[in-house]
Amino acid sequence: MDYGCRRMTLADFHNKELSYEESLKKVIQLFPVYSEEQSDLSSMTVGDKKYHLSKDRPLPIELHDKVDIYIKNNSDPANQLIMKKEIEEYSSFNSFIREKIEIESQKMNLNNEDVDSGENEDEEIEIKIEDIPF
Repeated sequence: MDYGCRRMTLADFHNKELSYEESLKKVIQLFPVYSEEQSDLSSMTVGDKKYHLSKDRPLPIELHDKVDIYIKNNSDPANQLIMKKEIEEYSSFNSFIREKIEIESQKMNLNNEDVDSGENEDEEIEIKIEDIPF
């Protein structure tokens, strides 16, 4: 389903007189990309390594349902325009989602610091997929 929607959207943008590159950029901003496997960087070209180390890289497939819920919860008309403008500031939807996760992670860390007595200040908190609040 996701793949078919991306292809149809790409064709629609291209039919609206956008170049293939412009159409592809818009599709990448509108749709998340997932992967079930961890990328093996050792056999990649420099360009592929750069992509797979960037925030644009595929999201773990385990996030699929969480991202769908986030989109559903933000898809009323008022939120759609706000989210669309926000997403346009990112190179991809995946980058947008990673930023949202980082923001939530920072909030969790701040909340945890309020509860913590100050011990282990340098200790990082591991965020689990089920802990992501969207």
